[in-house]
Amino acid sequence: MLRQRYTPLVFALAGLLLTGCRTYGDDYGTTPKTHAALQAAVSSFEEDLRRAEADLQRLREAADQADTLRALANAYADLVEQHASLLQTQRARAGRLSAEAGYRRLHTAYGATVTEQRMQEKRYRRAVRRVRAVVQDSASVPTSGEKAPRRYMIRPMNFPETDGTGDLTMPEALRGR
Repeated sequence: MLRQRYTPLVFALAGLLLTGCRTYGDDYGTTPKTHAALQAAVSSFEEDLRRAEADLQRLREAADQADTLRALANAYADLVEQHASLLQTQRARAGRLSAEAGYRRLHTAYGATVTEQRMQEKRYRRAVRRVRAVVQDSASVPTSGEKAPRRYMIRPMNFPETDGTGDLTMPEALRGR
């Protein structure tokens, strides 16, 4: 009785082992696509660095007029230096790998690159919010009339925000919006 109950499970496991895993590896030509995505991610990170340098220049010009922004400009300059260092690391990582590299190595390198870029983007967003808070001469804590942002929310990962406010840019932060 017990054997008949587990027989389909044994056949299913044997079938999986004999056929191999279809979701892993390069049987579907994923390594050239992953390599191209890695190259595109590095080039977009380079464009982000140019934008960050332009934002740093704007912030330094504003800091010349307002002493309260001087420390934030120095902190933002450190972020830009960190960004440039990460870009060099990512270029070296992408240069070591070719389109014929193994699936696992390419996938790991691409994942590390994208993760580093997201972390750097979060740092920039925090810095821009701090600039806006200083320009508005208020803390980043919302006033009693505004709704406080929810700390915990159930939302699928990488699902777009529903409020539609978009990212705050440096020029907007310097205008106090």
